[in-house]
Formats: sequence, C-alpha cells, structure tokens
Amino acid sequence: MRTTAIIFNKAWELEPALAAMCSPEFRPANLPFPSSLLPLKDRRPSSVYSSTDPRAVFSFHEKGDSSLPVTYEVRIWCIQDLMDKNINSSDSCEKYRVLPPVLTGYKPDLVIAVGTAGSPLPGPIAGCVVAGPRFFLHDGHPGNTSHLDRTDYETLLPANVNPELLNLISPSFKQLTEPKFIPPPNNPCLRPAFLASNYYTAVSSFNVLDYGEYAWVDSDAAAAFRKIEPNLPIGSIDTTQTIIRVSSEAPCCFVSAITDVEGRFDMEVTNPQNYICSFNAGLVLGQFLVSINDLLQQKPGYSFRIN
Repeated sequence: MRTTAIIFNKAWELEPALAAMCSPEFRPANLPFPSSLLPLKDRRPSSVYSSTDPRAVFSFHEKGDSSLPVTYEVRIWCIQDLMDKNINSSDSCEKYRVLPPVLTGYKPDLVIAVGTAGSPLPGPIAGCVVAGPRFFLHDGHPGNTSHLDRTDYETLLPANVNPELLNLISPSFKQLTEPKFIPPPNNPCLRPAFLASNYYTAVSSFNVLDYGEYAWVDSDAAAAFRKIEPNLPIGSIDTTQTIIRVSSEAPCCFVSAITDVEGRFDMEVTNPQNYICSFNAGLVLGQFLVSINDLLQQKPGYSFRIN
C-alpha cells in the first residue's frame, strides 16, 4: 500500500479545504469520502487536545471497489492540533517538536505541505493556488524569545520529489478544478488559477511569532532567496511550508493557497479571505489525490522520489 501525508499548518486552513474535499458538489467523483473523519475541534485558547490521530483518512481501494484491499491511503494532519495550546500557535520550535514524530511513525511515501501564503507577484492574485517541489529556509527573526536553531538557514533545499508528479497538473486537470474556484473578497484574481511548476519554491520565514511583522518579513525573505537564487521563481511566501519539508525524509511538495500580495497582509487577509482561499486549495487537493491514485494504478512500481 502506498501512503501520503498531507500536513496543514493551522486548523482554519485545514477545515475549509476538507469541506471542499468532502462536498458532493465540489469533490471529484472518483475521490472517496474519508474512511475516517474527525469532527471540528474546539480551537479556543483554553482547549487542549493531545491526540495525534489524523483529521481525515482517504482510502483508495483496488479497482475502486471497496470490497477489495486498500492500495493508496492518504492521512491529513494539522500541526496546530498537535501543539501545546499554551504556546504561540506560530512558534516554529513547537511546530518542529510535534510534527517529526508523527511523520516518523507513519512513514509516508509522499508528504504534501499545505497552507495559506502570500505571493511576490504584484496581483491581483488572491484565490489562486500554487504548487511546487522546492523549499527555502529564512530566519525571519533571529533574536526572538523562542528560536528554532538550524545551520541551514538561507539555503535552498533541492527538490526531492519525482518531477512526473507535478506534471500531472495538465490542462485537463486545470479544467476540472479552476471553474470551481471562488474569488475571495479582497484584491481577488478575476479568474483564480492553479499554477504548478517543478521550478516553484516555497519561501518560508521561521521564528516569526507576530503577524504584524509580515509587513516586512515576507519582503526580507524574498530578498534573501533572490540573493541565493536569482533565477528560480518564488511560488509562495509563508512561515511553515519548509518546516514540514524538513520534518521528514520523504519526498515533499507544497500546495499554497494565495491570500495576499507580498507586503499587504494586514490589508488583504481576513477570516473570509483565508477560508475561501483554503477552500480553493481543497479543490486542488481532491483532484490531485485522484490523479496520483490513477498514476499509481497505471505504474505500480512508481517512485515518488526523484531519480
């Protein structure tokens, strides 16, 4: 049986995406309803949940027949679910403390990092979804009280996922997903699109605890990346995608729901903005899983890892 772990950063990113993946009106016909689905969690600050159970499990059976064995399983986790609720939910140290044990225990063949993010493009681009296989670590706040110490900051991590995986994003794939996209309220792309490339990089700023710092941290991270790699395009800018990448040795790609233009977080990001953009990411994920399952059926010996 082949396995994939989908890791979301925050619960408010996972829940709308999962709504799209479970909706009879929006999910692909060949995407099974989750074989395991946890209810929404109470995310108030006083709540504590210690379970490491995934929020959802999607089980693909041989020949699409539920009476036959499962050949491909996808488990979806949320980092915020795993964290100590007495610690800032943006704390990079805490994220890196809780996630690797989960992935070590599951040993997925593929990891997909998912979350909301900004874009360096001038816009309007909100509502689009971006996917790629490359990751960049930037130390967004070296002097913060809680600091994840690493020796590989300001480093571009090489792609470790088979390029064929993102080549699944064909014109027919886009035709099945993009017409369902919903434009968000603030600075929306008039026709939100799914942009995927084996050259896109997720640029992540670690150690940022205050959303107010996004006004300059995103720009600093983009500048740091371009200093190291002036030619590769930035797919998205966030604080967590690369934490997911370094939490496992498994092949990894990212799927980013674009909510805002670099430097405009305070002006463009609201709860409705996050919800709608994350819902669009769920539309992509549902079709992506169906396409991956089809690939595995056609090529039983397929490896997610780059050759």
